[in-house]
Amino acid sequence: VAAAAAVAGHELGAALETRWPDPATVPEAILQWILIRVATAYGQREAVVAGQSLQPMPRTFVDGLLDPWRVYR
Repeated sequence: VAAAAAVAGHELGAALETRWPDPATVPEAILQWILIRVATAYGQREAVVAGQSLQPMPRTFVDGLLDPWRVYR
């Protein structure tokens, strides 16, 4: 969970603790993104999948959950 939260902070341009010092105020969509990332990491625990070529994952609905809070530079 901590790793997924750190990735969310990276995606948003600032650590979650910086933008939302009180964890209870983190938007629900961000919490859902974190939970989905944790579930995905658990479901695909292996670093390499035999017999499949590596391809970047396309942008998904899940990625869009962070969009309202992204900081573009």
